[in-house]
Amino acid sequence: MNKKINSINFKIVLSILLCSIIIGTTVGSIILSRAKDIVKENIQKELMLILENKGYEFENVMDNISSLVENLSDTAVNLFDTKQFKENDLYLEKYISEMDKVIKRYSENTKQSVGTYITLNPELKNKAYGIWYTNINGKVEKQESITIEEFNRDNEYMNYYYKAVDNKAGTWIDPYMEDDINKYLISYTKPVYVDNLLIGVVGMDIDFDLVKNAVKEIKLYDTGYAFLLSKEYNFLVHPTFNINDNLKDVENRSLSLYS
Repeated sequence: MNKKINSINFKIVLSILLCSIIIGTTVGSIILSRAKDIVKENIQKELMLILENKGYEFENVMDNISSLVENLSDTAVNLFDTKQFKENDLYLEKYISEMDKVIKRYSENTKQSVGTYITLNPELKNKAYGIWYTNINGKVEKQESITIEEFNRDNEYMNYYYKAVDNKAGTWIDPYMEDDINKYLISYTKPVYVDNLLIGVVGMDIDFDLVKNAVKEIKLYDTGYAFLLSKEYNFLVHPTFNINDNLKDVENRSLSLYS
């Protein structure tokens, strides 16, 4: 899985969506979280209602995905037999076979997720084990497994794994491009520990288009629109700029005053 990460914290992105989406209008740019005193009360209330409704939609999706990953982690823990692992060199093959059925079932039953996976710790047996199922438009497919050569902290490919391991907790992974399925995704991943032994990382992916489309749907009268920024002020969603553009670098525009 190509987990190419941009320097964006998605939880902060969500809070920006809820509280600080910048609205472009014919009379200038309004930052809701910091400029309530310069907008008319009726416009402010209307915008906040729109943003809150969109925010609740995202929060529900994110809460559901994180809960499912937590459940998947519990299943991975319960299926792992420490005694067999220590005594049977072939045990991981059996374990991964059992987890394959679990991962596939989660993928089939979770419409909001376009990917479900487990990646085992290669240090368990000096070998790479992984399962990854995608669910694109209801079509569930098993993707290629990971190779041991890919386990490297300098490899952006593996950020989804190492970020969760370093945090030792469930972690939202920032928007990234998944080349294998040609989609921008956001992911929730969690490390799996049994008796302080790292078994691996489980996770689920969400299509970032869900966020992009919702932001684009926010309209203010005839010419208003919403756009979404990362905590570094890169444009995540905007009718003109893209993620390589930064608010601080926008020249001769009043927007740069707010960076």
